[in-house]
Amino acid sequence: MSSYFSNFPIIKYDNTSVRDITRRTKFIETLLSNPYLFLPYTVKEGEKPEDIAFNYYGTVDATWLVLLANNMIDPYTDWPLSYDQFIEYLIEKYGAQSNKTGYDVIAWLQDTTSVDNILYYYRTTESGIEVKVSPDTFPALYDTQNNIVGRNVPVGWAPMRIYDYENIKNENSREILVVERRYYEQINEEFKELIVR
Repeated sequence: MSSYFSNFPIIKYDNTSVRDITRRTKFIETLLSNPYLFLPYTVKEGEKPEDIAFNYYGTVDATWLVLLANNMIDPYTDWPLSYDQFIEYLIEKYGAQSNKTGYDVIAWLQDTTSVDNILYYYRTTESGIEVKVSPDTFPALYDTQNNIVGRNVPVGWAPMRIYDYENIKNENSREILVVERRYYEQINEEFKELIVR
């Protein structure tokens, strides 16, 4: 992506010459409305934006276009995680909530007998609309020690557990768009003009 930043103008900051990376640009509206500009693409396991740029455009210098076309600002958090990265992310994010460590966090997130790992309950209406409600919506069921062991959930409602939610979100992020390669040079030139304005 080094060529991406080479297009940004140099400014003086604290008596030092630096690139003005605070500039932002976006595709010209006419290009965005072009139905032939974008092609759907599914990111493969472990594939990075620079892999797609190299394989599709023939240069890693087009990595910025892969990210920009999908409105991704941070390739570390916006890009789909590999399986190992996904597991690591879950362990780090939900370790404290689960009061577990390592792979015990994953076991807790996937435990279908637990009520603590439910984000919400959902059902789909006859018109196809998905309705979501908080787990607290339904009355709690208690054991003899007064611990919540379940919910009195009406028929037709299903739990969305944390693991499933995070997995769906990660898998959905694999569906991206790439700019048709014949537009690459045109967009590259327009970008250079826009960024210096």
